[in-house]
Amino acid sequence: MQKKAHKIEDRADIKTESILDLIVAERKKTIEKKGYNFGFKIPEKREKPIIPFMPDRGLILEIKRASPSKAWISKDLDIKAKASEYISLGAKAISVLTEEEFFKGSLKDLVAVSNEVYKKNKKVAILRKDFLSSAEDIAVSYYCGADVVLLIASVLFYENSYLMMKEALKFGLSVLYEVRTKEEFLIYESCLEHLEKEAYLDVREKIVLGINARNLKSFKMDMLKPLRFLNLSKKKTKIIFESGIKTKEMATRLAHLGFFGLLIGETAVKEKKEIKKIAESFGKEKNTRDSVFWKHFLADGFLEKKIQKKICGFTHLDDVLMAIEEGVEILGFIFSKKTKRKASKELLETLAKTDIYKKYSQDKKLLRVGVVTELYSKEWRQALSLLRHGYLDVLQIHDLEVFHVAHKKKLVKVLEGLRKKNIAYYTAIALEDEADLRALSRLQDLGEFRVLIDRKKKSNSKNTEEKQKEGIVEYIKLLEKVESPLWLAGGLSVELVSLYNEQLDIELLDFARATEGAIVGRKEKEKIETVLAL
Repeated sequence: MQKKAHKIEDRADIKTESILDLIVAERKKTIEKKGYNFGFKIPEKREKPIIPFMPDRGLILEIKRASPSKAWISKDLDIKAKASEYISLGAKAISVLTEEEFFKGSLKDLVAVSNEVYKKNKKVAILRKDFLSSAEDIAVSYYCGADVVLLIASVLFYENSYLMMKEALKFGLSVLYEVRTKEEFLIYESCLEHLEKEAYLDVREKIVLGINARNLKSFKMDMLKPLRFLNLSKKKTKIIFESGIKTKEMATRLAHLGFFGLLIGETAVKEKKEIKKIAESFGKEKNTRDSVFWKHFLADGFLEKKIQKKICGFTHLDDVLMAIEEGVEILGFIFSKKTKRKASKELLETLAKTDIYKKYSQDKKLLRVGVVTELYSKEWRQALSLLRHGYLDVLQIHDLEVFHVAHKKKLVKVLEGLRKKNIAYYTAIALEDEADLRALSRLQDLGEFRVLIDRKKKSNSKNTEEKQKEGIVEYIKLLEKVESPLWLAGGLSVELVSLYNEQLDIELLDFARATEGAIVGRKEKEKIETVLAL
């Protein structure tokens, strides 16, 4: 009889522990009872040579029965057939989960997949994916047929990371070293430097950097997180993007940014047709305006602050210059016939010539965002021209009707059209209900690293104060369901942000009306100071 696959919310003890801590603690208990072989008879000798890990760019596809967030993914998974399928799809390596309690993997799976794959293709490496913590884990991995082991920085920290890397190299194994913070990345670099001093050869070939988009402590996704490491790592570093990849559109965007490989789990198990498209779409690095924007945006530390603020709706040059001197770093200019806050071409051209703009754009990166609400309109063409001539840095494509359409092909066509124009952009969507939440999720799956969330304007302006409060509470409940850090706009008040800041994972706030006085489009210094103090 098969054990139940735990969904993490079913565990009462998760209230006091992170998910990662819980998994590690459960694994430790099992080792104490069964040993590092988990009750499985380990082969006395290794039956195959060690296969090099990721000599070329490509996909790592995963044998995954279950997960803490989804419970069973494929209860009756035929692992040998799935491994053969992965080979036919062009996998450069195959990952096998061996954690028993939450992922329902085993060392038996590792041995079976390793043997099957070696019979079919002698160039595909096998990765043991688990929460490894000791030298004994490395030896077991070697004898069970792994060519590479996953080491997680947040499980091992510095000293154990170094010792485990050294042990893996002693057995001739490669390492996929997973980090999520700058501190963990520095551990990776420090370990490699020490290993190079000890005359270990090709450590940057053997010890590959993996960045997980999933936070193992909360199991929430952040598809922008791995991008932060593209500017930190040395040029020869191979970086693997782990988790959350569901579409060819996302794969294309990640390829352009320069990721060396993609590790794909649930989608690989369940979506053979999509994996084939992903494999075909994961091409070479390409310096598009979009990839350059995201690299620069993250390199300048814009998202390292607790909450970044964008001030939108500038119509006068003196307001823009005042805001820059007050410390505003993201400036929004609206190009739409629907607004009283419409910016002009002359405003952006004049701004670029001012001494204040030149001074501050040298000291720190100022972002000029062009907000457009209708594609291919006169205003769209004007904003596009300003972007291409260097007077804007990025476009905000704001709440198009197609964003809410459930028909995926129409949405894909629009997004592909934007990307073919070779422009830097991000999207924004108005949120009111669960349907809008699904629309937001679709955008993210299709490669939108961040989506600015606007709040839909209610048609009934005569709602009582009680009704308005109820509306805010319902809106906050929707925001809590968004996995990634929040970019928020839409009539935000300073009071509202202050009230809900602690319970929401807010990364960026977009203010317009809250920075104005009686005249729409005119900014007031005191109100900008109040917003920046949040």
